[in-house]
Amino acid sequence: MKVRGAAIVLPMLSFVLAVVPTVGCQSDRQYCARSPGCQRSRALDNVALLTTSITTLEKWHVDNEYSADGWAKLRATARSMARSTEEDIIAALRESIRRFEYEEYDFESEADSRIYLLLRTLFDLPDRIDTDVPVFKRWMNGPRRDAQGAMSPTWPIDFSGGRPRLVARYEGSSGKPYDVIGEYCWFRARYRYRSQWWD
Repeated sequence: MKVRGAAIVLPMLSFVLAVVPTVGCQSDRQYCARSPGCQRSRALDNVALLTTSITTLEKWHVDNEYSADGWAKLRATARSMARSTEEDIIAALRESIRRFEYEEYDFESEADSRIYLLLRTLFDLPDRIDTDVPVFKRWMNGPRRDAQGAMSPTWPIDFSGGRPRLVARYEGSSGKPYDVIGEYCWFRARYRYRSQWWD
């Protein structure tokens, strides 16, 4: 009888011990904060969400039009990035670029133009700068320096009226592939994330 009783109790104890950590990781924030495995899981979830948001943004197009929904999604994605860690952002940018390689070629736009517009929405950039800026993506039609030698780092977006608008259409690019991580890190070392957003 004792042997039978032990045979029944041990599996039950084993079941309880196996279940408790799983429940705790899902429901107890304090447990999750102490658990490296749970933290990694949450980071991966955030990277996946950011990647999905980035890869579904509206592209910069030859018709120089950007829909109201496109601007809203661009703003929402930038705000999500501003609340994320640099590690998550860089991981999401890398994964987005990898996915863009599998997109069907579009003669009227480029997949990575989504990120180009996004970074100019994410960072609170000045209207004009007259210092040398590395070229991370060479577009056929700009940005150009004016007579005073200044250029707009937000090009092809203009934020001067309180709401964003495109001031140039997509006309293609040349040279090396877009250095997305290089541009993000260059902006990050010099500018803050945008804190005020249009309605």
